[in-house]
Amino acid sequence: MRGFNKFSHIVHRFINRLLGIVNKLSTDIKYYLNFREMGLMKNTSMDLHRKLEKIILYRGLLRDKIVKLLLPLLEESSKDGEDKSDNCSGYELLRELLVEAEKRNLTGDIWRSYILDAVIMDENPFSLACERGAIKERGSLYNIALHDFQIIRQLYNFNIYELIDINQDICLSVKNFSNATKETELSYKEIEELNGTFSQDIEIAEVVNRFAAFYKEQGCGKFARYSAFRFEKGTGLNGISGLESVDFEDLIGIEIQRQALTRNTEAFLNGAPANNVLLYGDRGTGKSSSIKALLNRYKGSGLRIIEITRHNIDCFHLVLEEIKERGLHFIILLDDLSFEEFETDYKYLKSVIEGGIEGRPSNVLIYATSNRRHIIKESWKDRGENSADDINTGESLQEKLSLVDRFGETIIYTSPDKLEYLHIVEELAARHNIGLPLEELRSQALKWELWHNGKSGRTAQHFINSLLSESR
Repeated sequence: MRGFNKFSHIVHRFINRLLGIVNKLSTDIKYYLNFREMGLMKNTSMDLHRKLEKIILYRGLLRDKIVKLLLPLLEESSKDGEDKSDNCSGYELLRELLVEAEKRNLTGDIWRSYILDAVIMDENPFSLACERGAIKERGSLYNIALHDFQIIRQLYNFNIYELIDINQDICLSVKNFSNATKETELSYKEIEELNGTFSQDIEIAEVVNRFAAFYKEQGCGKFARYSAFRFEKGTGLNGISGLESVDFEDLIGIEIQRQALTRNTEAFLNGAPANNVLLYGDRGTGKSSSIKALLNRYKGSGLRIIEITRHNIDCFHLVLEEIKERGLHFIILLDDLSFEEFETDYKYLKSVIEGGIEGRPSNVLIYATSNRRHIIKESWKDRGENSADDINTGESLQEKLSLVDRFGETIIYTSPDKLEYLHIVEELAARHNIGLPLEELRSQALKWELWHNGKSGRTAQHFINSLLSESR
């Protein structure tokens, strides 16, 4: 028994010593792995920082506020003895990244989505040449782009979350980010298809080719982000987000107008001769809605619309200067255009429509909507009544009427008669599954137009909206 106890004691001491050795070895391995990981991270950060300084075409990325926050982090992490968990700059970067994710409607891994968006937005000689369709494979710009995209791919795939040292739950949230804001113009399916472009498995030449194709089809800079713009003095072209999702199928009773408008616009997009267009008719007949539907149909084909009010017509040349060399097609919209008798801006507009000495750029058309057939208000004096102040009354009248002549095509929108109005109401009611008996629907629709704005497509839509609100 005494011998057995002695043997048991020896075995117990051996096992304890063996466990101590295993624990020490495990600690050493963990220390080695951590040290190796820190070393790899340090080397990766140092390498990326060094390469970013050598970027050429896309140096605009270095001026980007998020990338500017990253650069000192890369520099600090490449030094010895730095405690990344104490680096508040990393959390500031993450905060700014979240702000931009909400603003730009970024989803998924927001770091990668942000870098992708920054590349799309960057206007440089390569992206602009691609937009114009002027880039040549293996040409000078193409070869320099190959160099830059090698660096951009490394930036895209860099693990900034490990650099910032955030906990696992936050890391999962920002790698699988779900945007809280409504959908914006950034939701082009073409942009989503670019997400996998920076995979290490794809040849860098293929990466360049995919971006070149995107720039050609969708443009670069703000013209890739937005399809509609409004010009304002002082701020220039401002992108419009949250466009109304109007389709031609939603507009009932304007089939002839739709055909004329789409035929002219398709000719324009295909490089064939096309006319400036005046959309004239009563209020509520679908003129402005037709323009919205036109944009929604053709924005994926390179169509952009810029709205200029008549009060900013004197800045028309500034808009033309900005877009004339772009590879996209632009319709400049003059919505609800009209001039009072005493206003003379129409004279400048006539010159602009004709193009002046320089000529109108081939990628620009002018569409205008108006409730007035001749746009400029006329008086009986123009017709020869009480015209003592103007000897050549006929010339004065022709001067005012000549503005309309500058539009090669006039599309007329007429108010519907009773049967057409009821047809619009019935079609809209069917689309919204309104179950009122037909006679009751018609009776209420006629009462509605009497008390509101008369028979029009807009009045019919307002009537349907009132029925929908009552049913909730």
